[in-house]
Amino acid sequence: MRIILLILLAGLLFGCGTADRPLPILSDEELTSPDAFVRSVRIGNTTYLYRRHADDPNLFDIRVSGSRRTNEKGLLDAVSRVYGCSSLRVVGMNRTRTAGRVQGTSCRLNQYYR
Repeated sequence: MRIILLILLAGLLFGCGTADRPLPILSDEELTSPDAFVRSVRIGNTTYLYRRHADDPNLFDIRVSGSRRTNEKGLLDAVSRVYGCSSLRVVGMNRTRTAGRVQGTSCRLNQYYR
């Protein structure tokens, strides 16, 4: 019995990575307003609207057009398709999972989109 408890405890301590933690919920007021989005990229059947922040060029707000929902991978794919970044991570999403914010490092516009 003690061995099982030790294994469960070790699993809880070492098995919880950053991917297991829930993303912060951003309110729609914190994200860029929908009419401020100037560019879009289509991936499969989903169109992502995005805007690069003026004060931090490595920060992006992304919205999914229509009433579709997205996940972390969709947000990361939308940014990496248009911008080449050293690293990307999702720093928050809204409650309905239709918009989010992505933080990158050393992001540059891909030549195809210039």
